[in-house]
Amino acid sequence: AALVALRGLGEDDDGGVGAGRHHPVLQRALLDALARAAASAPGDFDGTTVSLSYSLSVASLQASGEERRDVGVGAAPFVVEECKKLKVVLGRQILHPALERLAAGAPLGLPVVTSSSECEFEGIPCCLRLTLEVHERTAGAAPAGASALGGRSARHVFDPPLRSQRLDFIVWTLRMSGARSAVDLGCGEGQILEALVLAGLPRVIGVDTSEKRVAAARQRLEKVRRPEQEVLLLQADALRPDGRWSGVDALILSEVLEHVPSTDFPQLTEAVLGPKPRLAIVTTPNADFGHGALRHPDHERELTRAEFRQWAAEAAE
Repeated sequence: AALVALRGLGEDDDGGVGAGRHHPVLQRALLDALARAAASAPGDFDGTTVSLSYSLSVASLQASGEERRDVGVGAAPFVVEECKKLKVVLGRQILHPALERLAAGAPLGLPVVTSSSECEFEGIPCCLRLTLEVHERTAGAAPAGASALGGRSARHVFDPPLRSQRLDFIVWTLRMSGARSAVDLGCGEGQILEALVLAGLPRVIGVDTSEKRVAAARQRLEKVRRPEQEVLLLQADALRPDGRWSGVDALILSEVLEHVPSTDFPQLTEAVLGPKPRLAIVTTPNADFGHGALRHPDHERELTRAEFRQWAAEAAE
């Protein structure tokens, strides 16, 4: 899921390469590292299937005489993002184009490590380090059955499953933010809440309209919560203002946006930002990946990346 987002790194609204708005230093460094590593990669790799692992880390650079050494966090580079295994068909606009070239040309079973040129982040000289290893590579057409979504079915592309990568991303993001409390709107049977409790979050709140799902979530969390953790499960309408979850550090709206009826969609901004969280995490199916076909008949909508970016920007204003 994170690699899908990498395709948009450094792109401006017109699709060109710009400085980026979210983490401009890391974006420029990533593009620089990819350009260095992918320069000699083969040009024709459309349809090639690769299984790969990767990590992105920031290494701080400290001068010692004429030598420079990595100091990082705990004497090691700080890992920004890591994926242990991803299976993907190249040429399907899933990865950043430069990352596709790198995956197409990397030797099998040998990690490729490349670093960007030196940049500065909050006054500290550093570089971005990309480590990528290709485990398998098969030239030719996409795997059989991958045409269900225009050759990009998540069943065949994502390994581990997309839902697992999404859950890992949510937990990792909360850990990196330092959040100590979170509310999951539309929590269902509590899968995300369970992961947050196991990650040690001191306070978690789940909200769902279904009494049955709230009961299932409560039963799930009772098995994993520690005595010092505060867990609150509420049967309530997540789109209606409710002071019981105001002031949380983080708010999660995962795979809910696509189910909100059109008549209630204008209330979504207030639902997400009304409680004034320091961090809001919203996930929803990517319409760019589905070629216009809804993934499930109960979806009201599926936004493209541009539509989602516009909604988020307008909500933030």
